[in-house]
Amino acid sequence: MNKDINLEIDGLGIILYSPFSVAHIKEEEDYLTKNYMSAEQVADHVNQGTIVGFSTGSPGNYMLRLRDGYPDEKTLDESDYVLRLAIEIRDHKLCIRDLYDLMEWTTELPGEQVIDLDNGCYNITVFSNLPLSNIRGDQQGIYLYFNRLTEMPRISYSGVPTLE
Repeated sequence: MNKDINLEIDGLGIILYSPFSVAHIKEEEDYLTKNYMSAEQVADHVNQGTIVGFSTGSPGNYMLRLRDGYPDEKTLDESDYVLRLAIEIRDHKLCIRDLYDLMEWTTELPGEQVIDLDNGCYNITVFSNLPLSNIRGDQQGIYLYFNRLTEMPRISYSGVPTLE
């Protein structure tokens, strides 16, 4: 995979999921307020690899750079922000969207925000640097490296994963 996505968000974060993980959410439901608002609720989803969200700290324009495998350690050491996440993929689809989409849910999603990906469990390495402008979300690049594993890795967040 070597795909770049320009994602404009109004919220303070980004969510990743496979369609099976959101099949229970009704159209126009406010899932955010009821089920994804507290740090504990977010951590439960993230630790299970279902609706995997992370805070960007700011709305704005983000350049998501999706890659296979793991980045080299030197790159991670030189990055301002690094997260390790995990996700389960079914239906051969990974969906990426604004956290605030959970406030008024719709299954409709622009095609460029849906990625074909083999079914299975993935470790996700997320990293970023503050843009040259020092303004979060100002064309900020975020790298997401997906490494397929034989089983779901143990992720143990007690709060919201954050790129801050």
